[in-house]
Amino acid sequence: MMFDALTEKLSCDCYILNGLRFEFNNTTFQIDSMIAMQQTLYINEVKNFEGDYFYENGKFYSRNGSERKDPLVQLERSSSQLRQLLHHLGYKIKVESYVVHINPEFTLYQAPLDAPIIFPTQINRYISNLNRIPTILNRKHEILCDKLISLHVEEDPYAKLPPYKYGGMRKGFTCAMCNSFAISVHGQHCVCEDCGHVENVESAVLRIV
Repeated sequence: MMFDALTEKLSCDCYILNGLRFEFNNTTFQIDSMIAMQQTLYINEVKNFEGDYFYENGKFYSRNGSERKDPLVQLERSSSQLRQLLHHLGYKIKVESYVVHINPEFTLYQAPLDAPIIFPTQINRYISNLNRIPTILNRKHEILCDKLISLHVEEDPYAKLPPYKYGGMRKGFTCAMCNSFAISVHGQHCVCEDCGHVENVESAVLRIV
């Protein structure tokens, strides 16, 4: 939302498309922010990471040494899918992509100098540079953007639940360790007859609820 508020201030001739999700070639991908200009589509993968991160041997880590999902890899994936989609639709337009780190409390060490990364201190300059690009949009650009909007997938397919009916669901307690239904109650404890795990009845009730 912070980045969207900044792009809304662009005074150049452009279309701004935010939060579009597409399905193409059996793959779902999302574009956080797309700025359509005369010659180029500017794709922005916006991240709100906070704290210290670093690159080492081509991998992305948080300061505590935990490997994290690399936003550059995510950017390349979504950009590649978008280029394929545009080609499928019959459009030949350049795609330029960036990872935009919006959080002012974010620091990245050992970042590749040629990586398409916009740091918090560079965002205003990035917006100003976009404003200075000569651009005149025509009906063709409008049709392209309308088409992309029409292809937006509203529902996240990964959030879909399989169809079911309550009457067809098996009822009862399951083991916290192995998910077995072979649970017997002994006093104040539930005992799994498959793995032997013991759980307090009250804890089991709260967990199942």
